[in-house]
Amino acid sequence: SSLVLAHDTISSLENDVRSLKGTISSLEERNRSLEERNKSLNNLLSTNRVEVIKMKEENDIMTADTSGMFRRHNKEIEKLRAECERHRKYAREIEKLSTQRDAAVEEIHVSKRKLESDIRDKDKKIGNMRKEIHRLNGELAEGAVARSNASKAEEAMSKLES
Repeated sequence: SSLVLAHDTISSLENDVRSLKGTISSLEERNRSLEERNKSLNNLLSTNRVEVIKMKEENDIMTADTSGMFRRHNKEIEKLRAECERHRKYAREIEKLSTQRDAAVEEIHVSKRKLESDIRDKDKKIGNMRKEIHRLNGELAEGAVARSNASKAEEAMSKLES
């Protein structure tokens, strides 16, 4: 009976050992699978790290390029603003000169109208003076005829008296 009990115990222990060996084998297989998966993940992680580093470098380059572009564009914008302000100033000067020119032109027109009025007045005076001269020349001519007639009459009287 002790022998049977020992035999049963050995048999039970052998079953337990086989079961444990199967479990160990299964665990070792699972461990190998996990190690392979871990290697794949490490390779993927390493690849991703390299790509992240490349992307960061590219991002740094693009950031530097973008910053440079912004600086260049800002300088260009400042140049354009300054040029625009110069054009505005020039336009204001032109507007001022145009206003002054318009005032000068208006002054010239006023002076011209006054001169034209003065010319018309003087032309009228000249016309009136010519009429007066013509009238006076007529009177002088009549006076000369009258003096000539008077002179002839005096001569005739003198001849008669003598």
